[in-house]
Amino acid sequence: MLRGFICLSLLYVSAVAADWAGLQQQSETKITSQMLGTSFEGDKPPFVWAMSFSPDGKSLAVGVQFARKKKELRFQSYLVLVEAARPSVVLAKFETPTQVELRHLHTIVWTADSKFLAVTPWGDWEHAAVVDVDSGQLHAFRDRVGVPWCGGAAGVVSGPRIVLQCHLGNSDSTIRFVGVDGSAAPEWTFHGLVNLLQLSPDRKVLALDIPDLADKTRLNHPQEVVLLNIADRSEVRRWSLLEAQSYSGSFTASAAEFCTVADPNTVGIHEIVCRNVKTGDVTSKSTLPRGPVRLSAAGDKLIVSVSGVVMLPFRLFGTDFVFKGAQMDLSSARAGQTFAQWPEPWNDDVNFASAVSESGVSVAIADSGKLRVYRVAQ
Repeated sequence: MLRGFICLSLLYVSAVAADWAGLQQQSETKITSQMLGTSFEGDKPPFVWAMSFSPDGKSLAVGVQFARKKKELRFQSYLVLVEAARPSVVLAKFETPTQVELRHLHTIVWTADSKFLAVTPWGDWEHAAVVDVDSGQLHAFRDRVGVPWCGGAAGVVSGPRIVLQCHLGNSDSTIRFVGVDGSAAPEWTFHGLVNLLQLSPDRKVLALDIPDLADKTRLNHPQEVVLLNIADRSEVRRWSLLEAQSYSGSFTASAAEFCTVADPNTVGIHEIVCRNVKTGDVTSKSTLPRGPVRLSAAGDKLIVSVSGVVMLPFRLFGTDFVFKGAQMDLSSARAGQTFAQWPEPWNDDVNFASAVSESGVSVAIADSGKLRVYRVAQ
């Protein structure tokens, strides 16, 4: 049994250690209680609950929480704005409610002009917060008034208004544009389920995945991607996709293309397909290994997170494989050229977070209390 654990450890380390490529470190900053002025020192590395570059690439928003659990239980959480080029320089700091220690739960999204950012959830799923970066004002408000469920903010548009996908009690869906006073105007209602995929980089167009659920006995369903102008809900483009349980998708190449990937458990070929937004024509396809995928974009590059498994040469606890963390790839959407790679540990490691600038030039990685900023090698 001991030999099995040793072999498992070696397999996991070898699977992760060789996955760094194409990143040139520019800075390293230790995230400490002294840096943020907390009243106590945590007894473990701080939990970085979210991280996001501003669209202009000048600042980096970091959600960080300190915890002391060995003596008196205490938590202290902050939303911090730092200079992207010098993360040791704190531009603004806001105390937040205590955050649940789960990776990929929280989101920080921005307006296209970098003047406002939004955080969801703000302590709990009933609240969100919007920060006016220029004035330093923070507005916390209820964002789920009148609906049973909403996801995290997909973006911030002029107003400012945060964009949310919500489900109604009668199984219908709505896209809400919620202001800092908690009012939702406008509000788009759809009959049945829709999935809000992403906002365009200029925050003027949103993409929806709409499944045809006429036959509810089937696992897979025909799907359509619909692009709509946020200003007047007019349709920009629509195209049909192969049957699947669900799709994720992202704009790329400055919104000239849109790329989609299906749930890997319900399709025969697991691939990313990119289409020209104006014509709907397929511009590129790339096959992926099996495993859960998160897809986003930065400039003309795709950010692909693929989780996988490590096969064992023996059986351990009744299985011959274990899940490993994700492999993050930053690559050309059309040519398939990989510019950078880095490993992301499994979700139970809450001390890790990463973010890519919207230009695709910079990558920030927080791990075990250290924040490193890298430049992507071209």
